[in-house]
This record gives sequence, structure tokens and C-alpha cells, in this order.
Amino acid sequence: MPRIKQIPLNNLIPIETELHRETLKHHHNLKKHSVPEIFQINGLTYIADGHHRIFNSFLENISVITAKYFSPENCRKDMSSYNYAKEMILEKRKKAEQNGIHHIRDLKLI
Repeated sequence: MPRIKQIPLNNLIPIETELHRETLKHHHNLKKHSVPEIFQINGLTYIADGHHRIFNSFLENISVITAKYFSPENCRKDMSSYNYAKEMILEKRKKAEQNGIHHIRDLKLI
């Protein structure tokens, strides 16, 4: 089971390459929204879901976010799902890295 954790924004590695301006605006205007999902893989922390929400936090100079934190330790009861997500995340990360995405600030706005 994931746990809720405070995570420094600068430690997060994006797996997407672009953000949509309308979605950013939508999330910015919400009073409540779900927390992003973060996966710890091989000692690194990847954004699995929540790039728009985290980017808005970055724009607001928020340095620590609250997120659902998935790691091998807290997913022991369902390692097959964790491993499936891990493979998908690493595949998307490879594409993002090839496009010069290393930090949330590098994401392209469309």
C-alpha cells in the first residue's frame, strides 16, 4: 500500500514531456484535488501521476509536495502491480530524457 509522504519537489523526476496549458489552469483553479503519485525506483523518485499539479506547485515556489509514495517496501503485497508500473515509468522516462526533460521546469507547455 502506498503511503502519504512529503517529498522535496527538486527530488522528483518527470516522465512526461509536455503539459497542456488548459489542464494547468484547471488544476490551478481547483480548491481540492487528488495528491500526485510518486514511485521510488532504484533510489530515484519518479512522478507517475500529477505532472500538472506538481508544475503548478513549482510555479508557486512550493518546495515540498504531499504525494502518494509507492516503493518496493510498501508494495510488498502487490509486487506484480508495482513491477508493471515500474516498467511503464522507466519506458516513459527514457523518452522524456531523450527530449531533454530532467526537472519539472523542463516540461514543454502546449
